[in-house]
Amino acid sequence: DLMDLVAASRCSATTLLVASQLRLPLCALLRSLLLGRGQSLAQWTLLLLITVLCIFFVAGDLKGSPTQSSSPIFDLLETLPLILGKCVISCGGAVHAEHFLQHGEIKQLPLAVTQVHFKLATAIGAIVMGYLQGRRGGRILATSWQGDLFAQLPPGTRVGDPRTPFFGGWRGGTWALVGCLIMQNFLIGDQLRRLSSVAKYVAYALGLAMSHAALLASGGQPPTTEKTACCAAIALLAVAYVRLPGPRPKVSPSNGDRLTNKKSD
Repeated sequence: DLMDLVAASRCSATTLLVASQLRLPLCALLRSLLLGRGQSLAQWTLLLLITVLCIFFVAGDLKGSPTQSSSPIFDLLETLPLILGKCVISCGGAVHAEHFLQHGEIKQLPLAVTQVHFKLATAIGAIVMGYLQGRRGGRILATSWQGDLFAQLPPGTRVGDPRTPFFGGWRGGTWALVGCLIMQNFLIGDQLRRLSSVAKYVAYALGLAMSHAALLASGGQPPTTEKTACCAAIALLAVAYVRLPGPRPKVSPSNGDRLTNKKSD
């Protein structure tokens, strides 16, 4: 998260989001190196195609947005190690979660136990980040509206008025959001017991296409041929990737000799 914040302050939104799309092939590479679970040639092809389409979609969506640097090449060289570092940590965590949740003993535990383990670490990280952000963290954790922290105050609010930290208070919409987040985490955790960490990022790409389709259906954005075709291709490739069988396990010479001897007998 610290790497992401530093990179976001030094590069444009286009550079940050485009470079972040490298998580998909990077996760497949880490999964192969750390767990020995590789991808077939067809799976690698689909992963690279999905990555290219996601980059095309994000770049097109942010075309014309203001940049923070007059030298985008220098900007990319300066921030790319930070973005890749964040992607490596994120993908490494996903690969660890796959190994952890698919372990024989862990499978017998209730899903709530593993989710508390992961989300407690997330909560601790969020609190630490809030304190390390200085003035930004002060705005998140402030219990009153302070003039040195808030440049603008809500209507009818004066400096010194009490304030509920984090998000402003519990309402019906807040409880609905919390319920959706909890349900989402349980669904993802349950799927990770059977699916790979790469499939998780493929599902994120599919979610990008579905979000765009929902935006078009609600009339929030006018349809364009390029974006619609891009999202349709992402959705089809994501479904094709999930349907593809994994690579065949390699047969050692000793096992091959045994099979040959059995057939000859």
